Amino acid sequence: MGRGRLLGPSAVAAFAALALAAASAPAATTVAYSFSGRLLTTPLPAANSLSLDVKTGNAAALAKLGRESPSQAFAVSSSTVYYKWSKGVRSTASIRDLRAGHWVAIEVRAADTATLAQIKATAARTVQTYGVWDTTAPAITPALSGTAGNAGWYRTDVTVGWAVADAESGVVSSAGCGSVSVTQETGGVTLTCSARNGVALTGSASVTIRLDKTAPAVTATPTRAPDANGIYNHPVDVAAAATDATSGVEGCTGATYGGPDGTGLPVSVSCADRAGNSATASIALNYDATPPAAVSGLRAEAGDHRVVLRWRRPLDADFDRVLVLRRGALERVALASERAIYEGVEPVFRDRRLRNDVHFRYSVIALDKAGNRSAPASVTALPRAALLVSPRLNARVSRPPLLRWAPYRSPRYYNVQLFRGGRKILSAWPGRARLHLTRSWRFGGRRYRLVPGIYRWYVWPGYGSRKHARYGRLIGKSIFVVRR
Repeated sequence: MGRGRLLGPSAVAAFAALALAAASAPAATTVAYSFSGRLLTTPLPAANSLSLDVKTGNAAALAKLGRESPSQAFAVSSSTVYYKWSKGVRSTASIRDLRAGHWVAIEVRAADTATLAQIKATAARTVQTYGVWDTTAPAITPALSGTAGNAGWYRTDVTVGWAVADAESGVVSSAGCGSVSVTQETGGVTLTCSARNGVALTGSASVTIRLDKTAPAVTATPTRAPDANGIYNHPVDVAAAATDATSGVEGCTGATYGGPDGTGLPVSVSCADRAGNSATASIALNYDATPPAAVSGLRAEAGDHRVVLRWRRPLDADFDRVLVLRRGALERVALASERAIYEGVEPVFRDRRLRNDVHFRYSVIALDKAGNRSAPASVTALPRAALLVSPRLNARVSRPPLLRWAPYRSPRYYNVQLFRGGRKILSAWPGRARLHLTRSWRFGGRRYRLVPGIYRWYVWPGYGSRKHARYGRLIGKSIFVVRR
């Protein structure tokens, strides 16, 4: 044993502490540091470093780079493995494939405690070149097929495909970029396609599909009730309404029907939803705006406190009834209001309890089943006291009758005139309120006989001398019939 220097107690203690600390320190861990960026110069075949303008990297690499300059030189050696990428396909390469401006990814394996200088001095494990300077993410374009509607909606099934491309570094991976068919109606479903290129840049695109294949449910409703018996007799508006569960109702178009006449006539309205789907609805209407013909042969027979109206009904197939209106007036008094006094189907109407010596104007109007009114037929009547007593109006006789009437305001005489077939055949001036006809007589130089037929007779009061021919107002007129 050689001679040596003995350590003192304090030195021994210090050495023991250092040995214990070294024994308890954790072992260093190897980490992959990845730096990516633009190659600044084209390297020579025997170059032992690569100059890189670092643009990105993994977390470990960026942590070491920190605030240092992005322009750094990284060591390479014969053990470094080179790859090149072309349109997403990797193949082996060499340093001779590198060019200034290429996008390059350098991976260095070093301890996690290594400094940036130590990492750069460690020969790169792999170098990958993407051949170009690529600063843009992949281009992603959706391709949609289907019938486009309005406001971004589709009205038929939609197939969504994607065109994904990266002309510089190629597409390395993608997600959600397969073809998808949207067949269920939806207010909005969003599809997204994302892709990563050869320089680890990622891009994405989204498209929202709104699909409504169903037309709105449409209803048509007249805005008013039929005028009569389920029939409209003047133009009617038909309103449109709709519901739509998916895109909602955009608007509706109603209709107005005003002819021609007919039954079960379809009237259509339409509505559209916001997607552009449209639908119609129809309602059947009965329409008649043509008034019936007027009644014909209207005549009035006035009597004591009464008027009898008679007419012939029109021949229209849809004739329904007549309406009788009456307007009365006293002499020198304004006309009273017209009012309805009868509505029905009979061709005769008896108006009773009228005031005598008052003129009444009657209008008879025909109505059809739709409530259309014809032009009025009018007649005027003057009810008066029944001063002609015998024979009664329209009496049928077989022998010469006794014509009698009520005395009227003490006249000097009366004038009685008898007509047959529109021709006057007798004029007499009895002094009393009666005249007994005979079977034959002479008048106007001719002889007449009381033969079968219809006779009309009139009576006027006479005042003063007959030669003055001063007569009062007609007392009355009447009709009798001589039977065969």
